[in-house]
Amino acid sequence: MKTARRVFLILTIVCGVIAVILDVAAVCMQALAAGENLLTMDSHWGYLLAVSYRWVTLAAGILTA
Repeated sequence: MKTARRVFLILTIVCGVIAVILDVAAVCMQALAAGENLLTMDSHWGYLLAVSYRWVTLAAGILTA
């Protein structure tokens, strides 16, 4: 019983840390993708940002909830 609580506590802490990291990444990606920033960005990084910022925001919202 004690081991199960410890494992659950560790999993909760890990998920919480991942949620915080994804929240920060989602806010930064939203700021970078706003307005004309994508037009002035390097094509490789701009494409990567344009494709992934929605999914990162969705994952951050789900993990935070």
